[in-house]
Amino acid sequence: MIEYALVLSLFFMTVYGFIQFCLITFGFNNATYASRTAVRYAALHGSTATYTCTSTDISNIITPLLWGAPSGGTTIITTWSPDNTPGSTVSVKVAIAYLPKLPFFPSKLFTVGTTAYGTILQ
Repeated sequence: MIEYALVLSLFFMTVYGFIQFCLITFGFNNATYASRTAVRYAALHGSTATYTCTSTDISNIITPLLWGAPSGGTTIITTWSPDNTPGSTVSVKVAIAYLPKLPFFPSKLFTVGTTAYGTILQ
């Protein structure tokens, strides 16, 4: 019975760790998709477009796409180089901070992030 209890606890710890890994990977994939979507929007809404894109617009586009992210743990940084005229570049960086909770391991903040780049067309 002692052997069974040791093996069973190790098994459940491994399964729970795998679930945490899958959640973090899912968050990374969401961040990648959200940053690419925001760059596409910013590339089509430059200074010569009917509606000019701002950092607030980018945040409003990205936030609903990150539904698996923990609340308050998301950072969105949008930069235009040199500005938002056609031919300039736009970059959107999305970072999500996770605190994995694994038994018998110290809690350490883990950040996943991605950056997407694009050239402004309009």
